[in-house]
Amino acid sequence: MKTISLLLSILSFFLIVESCKNHTKVKPESYDYETMYKDSFNILINRRGGHLDMVDTLYTEMFIALKASVRDSSSCGIVIDRVSKLMKMDTIKENQRCDLEAEMAVCGIMKDFDKFLESQYQYMNTYPHNSIERLSGLVGYFFTIHEQDSANYYFNKVVSCPEDFDDPMKRQLTIMCKLQSYILLDKDEEAKDYLREQIYKEQDENSKEMISSILSDFDDFKEFIRNEVMTAM
Repeated sequence: MKTISLLLSILSFFLIVESCKNHTKVKPESYDYETMYKDSFNILINRRGGHLDMVDTLYTEMFIALKASVRDSSSCGIVIDRVSKLMKMDTIKENQRCDLEAEMAVCGIMKDFDKFLESQYQYMNTYPHNSIERLSGLVGYFFTIHEQDSANYYFNKVVSCPEDFDDPMKRQLTIMCKLQSYILLDKDEEAKDYLREQIYKEQDENSKEMISSILSDFDDFKEFIRNEVMTAM
């Protein structure tokens, strides 16, 4: 089955959960946060003409610590500290999502599942209240923490979201979010019926090919999604 890039972004939640459960801590090496800070921060200041405001500074420190955490797990705490400060100072939602993604990544290194879930819940709520991104994300969130009633509640909201967008990418995103929700809640036949309906309605040939591919390989597609989730739990 062909790779579907949109699916990867939708499923990033479960991949990070799996990392929280299975990632081993990395032993610090000589190329640590302090070294990377000195190298990277000086380069950035030169590029910006020496002018950085507090948000710029915090973000840069967070990003440097995130890179360093791959080799030096002691840098994870710096990421979490900077994200906490950035969330209060930078209220642009797209920026907050970027910050929270960094925090969730280091939660995997620290194997801090509870902190990851806290960050993930914050992340979902940076999207507009009734958006498909938020609603489908909450289906996955409540499924993961075994709160079935809440998962069903958000599932009903997901399936009622409109999908008649002129932009094929927006339609694909909506279809993938709905399909993920069907599969997580064991609604396989409804998922297949939904895919058939979308093939009939879809005008964009690339989108139609993508949907047809999923339907023809539905069992493999379902196994991929559920394996990622169940491995993480």
